Amino acid sequence: MVKDFVETYLYFIKRGEKQSIVLIRKHLKLIADLFYARKDPTTGREIQAAIVWANRGGGKSLIDSIVIFLCMIWRNKSFSDLAGSQEQAMEVYEYVTGFWHCLPILKERLLDGEPLMTRTKLKNGVSLKCIANSQNQARGKHPEGFIADEACQKERYKDENVMQATNSVLTQDEFLIIYSSTFHLPTGIFAATWENAEALEFKRYRWNIYDCMRLCRLKIDCHECKLTRKVLKRDAEGNIIKTKYFGCNGRAKKAKGWLTFNQVFKIKTKAMIRGHNWKVEFECCRPETAGRVYRTKAVRKSLVDRIIVPKIAERVVGLDWGVSKQCAIVLGILSPNGLLIPWSDFSTGTDLDYIVQALQNIRTRFGNFVVYADAEQAYGGMYLQKSGFQVEKIAFNKYKEVGIQNLGRYFDSHRLKILNTRPNRILWRQLINYKKDETGKPIKKEDHGCDSLMCAGLRFDFMHFFGKALRKEAAEDVLKEMSIDDGAESKVDIF
Repeated sequence: MVKDFVETYLYFIKRGEKQSIVLIRKHLKLIADLFYARKDPTTGREIQAAIVWANRGGGKSLIDSIVIFLCMIWRNKSFSDLAGSQEQAMEVYEYVTGFWHCLPILKERLLDGEPLMTRTKLKNGVSLKCIANSQNQARGKHPEGFIADEACQKERYKDENVMQATNSVLTQDEFLIIYSSTFHLPTGIFAATWENAEALEFKRYRWNIYDCMRLCRLKIDCHECKLTRKVLKRDAEGNIIKTKYFGCNGRAKKAKGWLTFNQVFKIKTKAMIRGHNWKVEFECCRPETAGRVYRTKAVRKSLVDRIIVPKIAERVVGLDWGVSKQCAIVLGILSPNGLLIPWSDFSTGTDLDYIVQALQNIRTRFGNFVVYADAEQAYGGMYLQKSGFQVEKIAFNKYKEVGIQNLGRYFDSHRLKILNTRPNRILWRQLINYKKDETGKPIKKEDHGCDSLMCAGLRFDFMHFFGKALRKEAAEDVLKEMSIDDGAESKVDIF
């Protein structure tokens, strides 16, 4: 009944075009469980709280909006939608408002005035408010229906707002709660709720991009498909002892969604170009906590025996003072093919005269440059400026995450080359051993070379200098490798 009603009478407008709604089986189960107040077969309790882990573009906000719309009309339940941002709050509001326009008779008989983002009200007192997760808007009493859209957020105060709102709703008898998100971060309220769902009386729902595909009818071996990847497990001697397959691996053979094979392959290509974590954000793999900051294989391939330095090229020196420990200086040169690292220097402690002499040697050999230095050592930066060097101060707490992502794109596209010299091998080994802790943050251990290179890379934003070329290469790869046509494509834009 719910499926027929939604797919027959409801639709939404995207880019000025009418889009029909396609519910996959997992969408329908979530909607029906909450709308009909079904009981969980494992516990025997009514399902009043759901946590949804789904892929980017997997219809989370749309499904939340359908639940809101149905429950407002037939269960007389008011809702507040607490979204991760103002744009996400607007998305849910536009979906629900669009549903009213789909059914003008219901709109005329039930709505009390025009639907507003701050408050959509029915004549019987039922209401909906869509707000962003901010400290001002999230506080106060919430109605019995509560949606935390994109509940997995890195800002701690947003987790506190969700928890505060949840506690407010739990005091009411007929509450209904949904946490929905892509599992971006390994810690936080979303991770804790997912792990302890049974104890917290939340019902888990999960789907990924392969569940959202049309039924796959391709007559090829799933193990050879572009959406399936093979991982070989080897013993200590390098012999293959096991082969595992990840990704689709036949999952789309049972799917009944809306995305074609070609669309998913293109989405995967774009995601990798733009730095999205395909496995986490689309395949819905659990985000890693501990592990390497940069892909080991990509870093290993960056060490080369010869590089050609252009005569006319922009140069920058990354500098991490190291305070009482190791000071690292790294020279970066932008070439048409990528970022070149011909020179680096490591010293114990922060001897400013030594640093000045090292920088003078670089200038004599390689030409003028700008110094990108850790802003923590304010006196050191002033000393270098007085010594005749142009210095840009980098606040690590603001730019480190951006800098690491930028370098990761250079490594993954093999556009970063480190000349094989003794000091550069120290840098290279530090990059290989650069790890994250259990929260996903880089560990502060033997990382001064990594931080210096990160500073140097900030001067050369990868997407600005090489994004267009990479997109062209990816497009050529798609045309070359993908000669499969599994049906007409509709427009897809989930980025």
